Amino acid sequence: MFNNEIQFPADVTHVAVAEAILESMPSLQRTTPEQTGNQEYASWYAQLISQVHNVRDLPVAYADYFDDSKGWELGWGTKHFFPRPPEYVPAPAVQQPDPHSDGPHRDELYVLGLCEQVLKADCVRQKTFPWLLGDPSKKTSMQKKLPVDGYWEVHNLVVEYNEKQHSEPVPFF
Repeated sequence: MFNNEIQFPADVTHVAVAEAILESMPSLQRTTPEQTGNQEYASWYAQLISQVHNVRDLPVAYADYFDDSKGWELGWGTKHFFPRPPEYVPAPAVQQPDPHSDGPHRDELYVLGLCEQVLKADCVRQKTFPWLLGDPSKKTSMQKKLPVDGYWEVHNLVVEYNEKQHSEPVPFF
């Protein structure tokens, strides 16, 4: 049972669990340690995942039946604990907007422009691929092609700027 709402089947995938967590907690962001300044947390998490992989069971962070000050239990009822995560320390936000652009996509355009400078090639903006499809429409069951922010065919490279719709519900999407 997750969040007192979702009952997962016994054969649930880790991807389904992760998506449920992200859907219920949109404030979580998919970032790298360099972006957050939390190398200590990333190291802790990597060690946790290696332990989880070894025991082949999910960690339990909080439960009524054990004292969570011992850490996270590796597998339900195993009494094997992993230390609690280090305290989150947010990195100072650094923004360098493009002074030549206005509007909600200013940062995306700035990042794509930097990529074009480094790669010494222009990208195709809002490129779609036949295999990159959205969820089926509730009305028509059709799937719309999803665009990527920038595509460099010569480098076989796609860049997707981390915008709000990637980490929290947005009515348009």
